[in-house]
Amino acid sequence: MTDAWADRLQARADAPPTAAREPLWAPGATARIGCIEPALAIRLADAGLLGHVGAGRSGWQIDAPLDAALERIARWLSVELLNGRWREERLAVTDEAGQV
Repeated sequence: MTDAWADRLQARADAPPTAAREPLWAPGATARIGCIEPALAIRLADAGLLGHVGAGRSGWQIDAPLDAALERIARWLSVELLNGRWREERLAVTDEAGQV
């Protein structure tokens, strides 16, 4: 038997996004690494942290090198109070195919 709080967390994790999203790409990736709300993507782009994808694909692309770019984005989100408490953990980012 599971706890009610765990069921609520799982339901939140399984819920579809509340706003429209656009694809998010890593440099040179052939599969998406996620998606992002357009308004947030524009703010990140205005801060020089994200760019539009070219070559016939839609969405947004994170700059290379990816590790450093993701760290800059995480720090910006923290300063802008747009994320939860960040403890500077580094986690693997995978694409739709499960590739790191």
